[in-house]
Amino acid sequence: MTATIGSASAPTAGLPGPVAVRAVTQASVIRSEWVKFRSLRSTVILLILAVVLILAIGLATSSLTHALTHWRTMSAADRASFDPIGQSMRGVYFAGFTLSVLGVLVITGDYSSGMIRATLCAVPRRLPVLWAKAVVFAPVVFVLTLAASFTVFVSGETILARHGVGLGAPNALRVVFGAALFLTLMALLGMSFGFMTRSTAAGIGVVIGLTFVLPDSGGLVPRAWQPHIVPYLPMQAGQAVFTANPNGSLMLRPWPGFALFCGYAAVAIAGGALVLSRRDAGAFGGRSRPLRPRLRRRPVAHRGATAGGAWSPPRSAVLPAPVAVRPVTQMSVIRSEWIKLRSLRSTAVLLGLTVLHVVTSGIIIAAFTVWPNLTAADRAGFNPISKSLSGVHFAGFMVIVLGVLVITSEYSSGTIQSTLCAAPRRLPVLWAKAAVFAPVVFVVMLAASFGGFYVSQMYYGAHGLGVSIAAPGAVRGIFGAALFLAVMGLLGLGIGFLTRSTAGGLATAIGVTFVLQNVRTFLPASMIPTVVPYLPLQSGWATYMVPSEPFMLRPWAGFALFCGYAVVAIGLGAYALRQRDAGAYGGGGRRRATARRASARRATVGVTGR
Repeated sequence: MTATIGSASAPTAGLPGPVAVRAVTQASVIRSEWVKFRSLRSTVILLILAVVLILAIGLATSSLTHALTHWRTMSAADRASFDPIGQSMRGVYFAGFTLSVLGVLVITGDYSSGMIRATLCAVPRRLPVLWAKAVVFAPVVFVLTLAASFTVFVSGETILARHGVGLGAPNALRVVFGAALFLTLMALLGMSFGFMTRSTAAGIGVVIGLTFVLPDSGGLVPRAWQPHIVPYLPMQAGQAVFTANPNGSLMLRPWPGFALFCGYAAVAIAGGALVLSRRDAGAFGGRSRPLRPRLRRRPVAHRGATAGGAWSPPRSAVLPAPVAVRPVTQMSVIRSEWIKLRSLRSTAVLLGLTVLHVVTSGIIIAAFTVWPNLTAADRAGFNPISKSLSGVHFAGFMVIVLGVLVITSEYSSGTIQSTLCAAPRRLPVLWAKAAVFAPVVFVVMLAASFGGFYVSQMYYGAHGLGVSIAAPGAVRGIFGAALFLAVMGLLGLGIGFLTRSTAGGLATAIGVTFVLQNVRTFLPASMIPTVVPYLPLQSGWATYMVPSEPFMLRPWAGFALFCGYAVVAIGLGAYALRQRDAGAYGGGGRRRATARRASARRATVGVTGR
């Protein structure tokens, strides 16, 4: 029996019923963000790393303090300043670095993978996405860090034995909860800058620069200015809430400082919300180009085509002459790397900003230095050479970021695969990049140091404070600044080759230089002279500091040690370049190649049957 199409007696196909479309609510967006957050392995790893840093550094500091602090031999001033609460909370500072990087990655990971487009298609109002990410991210960070802070406090005070205190001690409970609050806001700051920049490299660079690098520049201003500037910096304001006794330092009171830090976070979140609501879903601030339809070209008949369409070769076919293949030499690789370096606009922009910072920092400090208003201590420690080179400190941050980006940008764009196809021996590529990048940084920064020095001395000369290039230490300071920045660039190059990831490279480079530098504030007083002078950044600063600061090696001894750190980084980068394939993130390309080979093998079996 047959049925006509459209007949009522025709059997109905088993089609699914209509799907119920639910309204997009804030609760549903929160649930989706929670699924994304807990399913990312990198998120879990960085959260565990932050907890481990809190526990490991806090317990190690308490153990060292207990082993090296002899209470009977301590002076009365040392006993009065002894802070048992602070000894167990030293790891909070480094955990803040990890969580701020995680906050950036939580946002920029969506932009780099393109998932943000699907998210905003489902949530076209956009701002609920930001609130959902904050509502998911902040409580998780707060709960984990509060548990870690409580654990490390109780364990650390137990290690300190009779010199330790309990939770009932003054300020103890505030420090434990304040550490969790500080770390939660650091994570939200990173998340906000992730929304504003939409780039992993830019987001990490901005948040680490404003929080960890900027406070180090506060010591370069005159001492009379520091009480009016340093306490209001973001990191200084945030640290006040988990510092047991902030009265004697350049810090605000705990809760006013925390309120100011909340203000910084609120401004950053507002900036992220503005960018999210105004720009499109493309990465890097909305520069995604619209797709253009390809125009189909009409087929052009070949000269040798016959009337029937069959092709016959022309009688006078002229074959091209064979191309001479030149051997790949180190000089040819250097020439190619020079073309790549000078053709990248981002390289020129970042170098230009670095030059501008080196020149203008010395000029600004010179212009605002009024000799009658300086204290006796400022006048005694005043040195016009070091003041004219004040911008070199932050310029090191910019140069090491550029060094990492020179390498990791090739891995992220895939250019490195073409480079290693042309230079299969691989190591000449590393030597060529170093041979091009380091001299360029040295020459440009040498010109900037000379310019900043001469213009600053013109300002100082109006007050009778200027010096000439022949002054003791002037030439060494100018050339040492350029050498220091060139080696910083090489350090970034080595770390870039080692990590092959922009986020990992920037976090590692800034961590081993600027963040590790602050370990000096956590060490017992007896260990500072034997540890601090050998830190990477401290040894590099000795090259151009005039006069040398306390706990610093001699200039050229410090420069030699700093070069040693760069050599180690370059050596590890060379080993990684030789041993791994050309895929990003240390082996992703190998996995993809294996998958492609397996797919080709299955296709071959399907076609041939064997």
